[in-house]
Formats: sequence, C-alpha cells, structure tokens
Amino acid sequence: MNRRQLQNLRDSFDWFAPCGPALIAKVMRNLTDNHPGVRAMFPEEAGPLNERIFATLGQVVRNIERFHKLEGPLGQIGTRCACEGANAAHYRIMREELISVMAELSGADWTDELARDWRDVLEAVSGAMMAGAVMEEIRKAA
Repeated sequence: MNRRQLQNLRDSFDWFAPCGPALIAKVMRNLTDNHPGVRAMFPEEAGPLNERIFATLGQVVRNIERFHKLEGPLGQIGTRCACEGANAAHYRIMREELISVMAELSGADWTDELARDWRDVLEAVSGAMMAGAVMEEIRKAA
C-alpha cells in the first residue's frame, strides 16, 4: 500500500473509533439477518467480543507497515476461530458485512477506492488467520 492508501485507511478507521464496538454489533446483527449460520459461531452476548474485534482491527491499521509482526497473533486468533468451525467462506462473509456496514456509516465519504483498500487489508488479515489455523493442524498431525 502506498502512503495515501495507508492514510485513507487510518483516517477512515478514525471515523469509526467513537462507535467501534457498535459498528461490530451492527455487523453481528447483519450476520443474524443474512447469515445466521455464521452468526451462530459467535457468543450470544457479543459485547466484549465486539470490543476485541474492533481493537484488533485498530492494531492492524496502526501496524499495517509491519504486518509480518501481526501474523503470529492473527494466526492464534484464526486457530481459535477454526475450533468454532470458521472456514474461508465465513471469512469472506464477515469481510463483506464489515465493509458494507463501514460504507453505510460513512455515507458520501465512502469511495470505491476505500472499499478496495479495506478489502485488501481484511483479506490479508483473513489469510493470516487461516494460515495460523492450518499451521496448528499441521503441528497437531506431526
């Protein structure tokens, strides 16, 4: 990502910071309505989880230039998600719901370019999470 893309991501993340956990709660409501099977993988009372998800997203945005340092912790999260049954399709659904809610909350400030940048970041996060789950499976099989 170039400097402008990084700054746009950081600026847009700052838009959401005052309502971050509420943004994630809206994603969870959308999952309930549109993808109940995916929503069922999360705890019924998701308030603390919403906070953790948004905090993790903040860590990613703040440290995107050093993404390699995030891969281990994201892989650990991915291992826990795999234990709940998460797979690549679930990651895609979560990514698209998150981008949809961000777009909805941003209104006219949301652009196609910003959506692409967020999609790229979230794909990298998903990839690191899934890689961690695969590595754990390999470790267990050895």
